[in-house]
Amino acid sequence: AAPAVITCSGSAHWAPSGSCCTIEASSVGSAGAASEAAARRAVEIDPDLAEAHAALGFALSGRFRWAEGERHVLRALELNPNLHRALFQRARIRRQRGQLAEAEADIRRVLEAYPRDRLSLQQLGELSKIKRDFAGAREAFERILQIDPEDAGSHYNLMLIYRKLGMNEEAKAEAKIFADLKDDPGALPLASEFLRRHPEMKGESVPFHVHDLSKGAGEPAGAEEER
Repeated sequence: AAPAVITCSGSAHWAPSGSCCTIEASSVGSAGAASEAAARRAVEIDPDLAEAHAALGFALSGRFRWAEGERHVLRALELNPNLHRALFQRARIRRQRGQLAEAEADIRRVLEAYPRDRLSLQQLGELSKIKRDFAGAREAFERILQIDPEDAGSHYNLMLIYRKLGMNEEAKAEAKIFADLKDDPGALPLASEFLRRHPEMKGESVPFHVHDLSKGAGEPAGAEEER
């Protein structure tokens, strides 16, 4: 069988099996279990690889196992204090615990290195909303729209923030844009019917899935277990 490559933020380790596992977190069903298993395998292969511990912490936190995830995130930062993926994840953990100032400090460190990182800007905007710093939240979400003018979530948040700031005309404009961009509820039945007719495409509809290198096909992580 073809070897498997376990990828951690650009670092690759070869393992003697037949699937390719990208280490990312997902909290959705078997995909979450698969991402956790792949990250654990990477830690076993190289216990001193900071990216592997960060990926495992991300996967565990994505499944709401915050304490266990934090241990791996902190280990990642011990190995590499400037690993921005780990800093981002520590910020999420700190936010979940109500440590808002510490969470914001971590996110701002990430944004110093990656000022156009949409997920970090989103976290900063959400933190600012929690603190009722609506001016700061406005700045964060407006920065996201400079990167992606069609980010529906940012338009929705700005609709709410503008209302809080008394910017009613701007809020109405954002409400209209959001209504145009939001998901069409009628699209789901159409997509389901397409996937029913084309089962070979099923894996590509799942953000995190396994590609079997020996077969050259993609299917959702854990699909064999479901069968």
